Amino acid sequence: MDDIDETLRRTVDAVDRYRVPERLIGIAATSLEQMTEQQRRAAIVAALLDGLLHIADQHAGPHNDCPSCHSISNGLAVALGVIRAEVDISFENRI
Repeated sequence: MDDIDETLRRTVDAVDRYRVPERLIGIAATSLEQMTEQQRRAAIVAALLDGLLHIADQHAGPHNDCPSCHSISNGLAVALGVIRAEVDISFENRI
């Protein structure tokens, strides 16, 4: 539970720092609520991946001993792992 609390705290702090409008959060929540589980998962992965790729492009790493580069690398590994798993599942379902 501590990891979830820490992630939520960091998310709220980032939302405050970047002044994300409550209206935009509400639109996103409403949109996600209307999706099927599969659509919701795909939309979340696409949005997070888009953000991560933008950050990676702007950061212009890799740099030695850089915590941001480490986080970007881990995020990209998970993102590609999700994509690869989805492709494998899709391929298996066709057989």
